[in-house]
Amino acid sequence: MDGTLWVNDAAAATPAAAARTLICYDAVHWIAAAAVAKMEMPEAVAGRVRTIHIAEDRDGGLATAVAAAQETARADKGGEAVVVLSPGRVGGGGFADPDALGDAFHDLVEKLPGTHEEA
Repeated sequence: MDGTLWVNDAAAATPAAAARTLICYDAVHWIAAAAVAKMEMPEAVAGRVRTIHIAEDRDGGLATAVAAAQETARADKGGEAVVVLSPGRVGGGGFADPDALGDAFHDLVEKLPGTHEEA
């Protein structure tokens, strides 16, 4: 959308799974669970993450993180920005399962202003 790639990796249920996705991109604006975002990531991953946005609760936390990630991605002048939802943990956040989290993420991204292209 508007030059930003949005990646839905809601199924990433461990920090290692999140790291495997994050390492695929160069300029990542990561939406993560608070407990995972505070963990030390391997240097190869940490060097790719530009910003971290915490999405912890269903009542606004994900929406707030998506909006913040959109703003930081727009401001990123260092290459193609990528926003990655990759929570790195199971449960929490008020969502029944990773599919519900992923669906909510998709719906929020679709509502953002701008030009949308499906990959």
